[in-house]
Amino acid sequence: MKSFPRSGAFVALAALTICFGTWSARSEAGIVLTAPASLGVGDTVRFVFVTNGVRDARSNSASDYDSFVNAEVATYGGATFMGQQVTGWKAIVSAADNNGRLAAQDHIGTVSGLKGIYLPDGTWVADNEAKLWNEGAADLHAAITQLVNGSNASGSNEVWTGTGGYGLGVTVGNGVAGLGSDGDEPVYDPEGTGSIVDYAPAQAVYGFMTYTNAQWINRDSADTNQSHRLYAISPALIVTAVAAPVPEIDPATGSSALSLVAGVLAMVEQRRRRGLKAGLAG
Repeated sequence: MKSFPRSGAFVALAALTICFGTWSARSEAGIVLTAPASLGVGDTVRFVFVTNGVRDARSNSASDYDSFVNAEVATYGGATFMGQQVTGWKAIVSAADNNGRLAAQDHIGTVSGLKGIYLPDGTWVADNEAKLWNEGAADLHAAITQLVNGSNASGSNEVWTGTGGYGLGVTVGNGVAGLGSDGDEPVYDPEGTGSIVDYAPAQAVYGFMTYTNAQWINRDSADTNQSHRLYAISPALIVTAVAAPVPEIDPATGSSALSLVAGVLAMVEQRRRRGLKAGLAG
């Protein structure tokens, strides 16, 4: 009688290693941004998300807000697209920048030939950057309510932008155009003496993440010492391949992995029985 084939044991062990090794790698890897199925190789896209974290709007430097959104991406282990690390996220803000008044449309830039702006899960938001600012002419296709990991943000809806129509900075009261302040604003004597009786925080514009009309970026204004979310947008990313979908593994059950292993073991058992019959016949 023939013994149990060693090759079968090795096949089963390899299947277990591959399945559960892949499962482990996926659970430890960072965020994988999803390419919509409609895209082709060579297409250029951008992704947007809203932060889970909040901060004030006191800084007049857009780079401070950029650092904030990039730090949040890092807390998830980073993000990749088509196997490449995605860095250089920009906050969608207009900022004072030492009174240089940097507009959001200039801060995030424009990508020629862009094939769309998407949420992390591949949901279509806008055709291109111009459609983000095209106030009154067209709404966003989807509200920017996803965190960078693709889950829906919950809680407060306010998002600092400092931005109004056409991606330009908005001046609130005596404040600067965009986020940031030269300091607290003076409150003058209501009797008209011209004396300063107090100081109040400057204000800046915020948007509402659940809106798809112009209020997604210009809902109202608030004191800059309040804490709100930020929107972020990726640099231009190029689709390098259109891959077939890979079966997902449920972390709770490992169902896909177990199904594959069960299939391999069934094949091994079938070969064992054939070997046993051949041995008896001999």
